[in-house]
Amino acid sequence: MKTPTEEAELLTISKEELNELEPETIPIPIRIITGETDDEEIREACRYLSQSAVLGFDTETKPVFQKGQYNPVSLLQLSTPEYAFLFRLSTFENKERLAPLQELLGNEQILKVGVAIQEDCTELYRDHGLVTNGTLDLRHLATADKMEVHSLSKIYALLYGKRLTKGQRLTDWEQPELTPAQVDYAGLDAYAGLKIYNALQHLVKQEMINCQLQTQPKKKKKLRQKGAKKRKKK
Repeated sequence: MKTPTEEAELLTISKEELNELEPETIPIPIRIITGETDDEEIREACRYLSQSAVLGFDTETKPVFQKGQYNPVSLLQLSTPEYAFLFRLSTFENKERLAPLQELLGNEQILKVGVAIQEDCTELYRDHGLVTNGTLDLRHLATADKMEVHSLSKIYALLYGKRLTKGQRLTDWEQPELTPAQVDYAGLDAYAGLKIYNALQHLVKQEMINCQLQTQPKKKKKLRQKGAKKRKKK
């Protein structure tokens, strides 16, 4: 039997320990959908994805390095156990061609899983008008499993003993052609989310699932500054 100390060691992992792990590689094919992809191929990809009850989900955005700059979501990744699909949203001039993707994302009967997924979905709506329903943040499952980590890479490391490399995260996701390293990185993040779900799905509770996209950010309560004087009643 494990002692409480030994048990606690399984629930977290340091950055140093993470870096010592063998890097994970994606074992499934990756298909890329761009603005140059034929409409029938887009519909075919979405029909295939819609046959899955659960999809791994992630997004990528071209990074900014100056305050005040902003870039829209560049890439949407969706994964089944057999295929990963990368939708290069930044290459679509005619957003109406994304109607099959909207139908897929809006279907709350198809569960989309990822880390901080609600934030990704809010940005998808803001930047491309895509509404995503039926989502589950994997951090809920990590907490239910008594993990003290909340990043995709650390949750995956604790479950599978492999490291998700992050070297491509701050690369240009809007360049004309994605590099093989970018493609593998993007596909793996969505696939890894699905694997995390598969390992922890027994912990899912209905209240963890967001059926409707919250398009309005939550209002932050204004806190009274410490030491501020109360207004005198007249």
